[in-house]
Amino acid sequence: MDNSNQYSFINKMNYKDIIIIFSIWYFIITINSLLCKSTFNNTPMLRGLFHILFITAGKFLFLSLFIFYFVSLYSLSFPQIGFKFKVNKKQVISTIILIIFFLFLLLLFINISLSYKSMVSKFNPLIKIKSPSALVKSFFSLGFIFLITFIIAVAEMLILNKIVFELFNHFLNIYLAVILSSLFYSILLVEFNPSRILINFIIGLIVLFLYIKSEKSVLASSLFLAASYTLLITYIYGWNYIKL
Repeated sequence: MDNSNQYSFINKMNYKDIIIIFSIWYFIITINSLLCKSTFNNTPMLRGLFHILFITAGKFLFLSLFIFYFVSLYSLSFPQIGFKFKVNKKQVISTIILIIFFLFLLLLFINISLSYKSMVSKFNPLIKIKSPSALVKSFFSLGFIFLITFIIAVAEMLILNKIVFELFNHFLNIYLAVILSSLFYSILLVEFNPSRILINFIIGLIVLFLYIKSEKSVLASSLFLAASYTLLITYIYGWNYIKL
């Protein structure tokens, strides 16, 4: 692959752009944190829902500013930013198969986690599946949560894939860039709990693999991340899984 094409996105930026993007990202996270700590403290049922809505609004703001910044300043097209809609059928099919495979592994992890009573006590799922009918009834909730988390996922994949990974990949080989980017993912999310760092690292490896396999489109990795968030929020951790 020609280096000029491989690094075309990151080559258009300078250190000021990177500082601006990260400043916007962490400023929005700080505002979200302050809002989450100061609202609906006396209504636990509403608190989790409105916190995720605050976070979604913040991520949507970041997503909008990210696109506006690079389109207006560098005249980048949507495919250059990472929104590639025109792909061949074979690539779409292979990407879908990969997403389904990774989601199957995630479901396996959820099933194993729920089988341990000592772990279940630490979980706070939105829906407890005690029968097949309860599973069917949860599908509507899954659709609503997926729509919310997809916005969050796209914002996270833009900064992880297009900034962090491309920056590491510009100076390092692709394998080391993937590993370091996956480790950096928890820093992006300001999440330093050991178990969450491990989960974020594994998810980071998967989404970066999907990003590379889909010719550097953020859509495939965003779909997987949104589906992962949806399953983890609904059946294990509840609204608190996404904290900022």
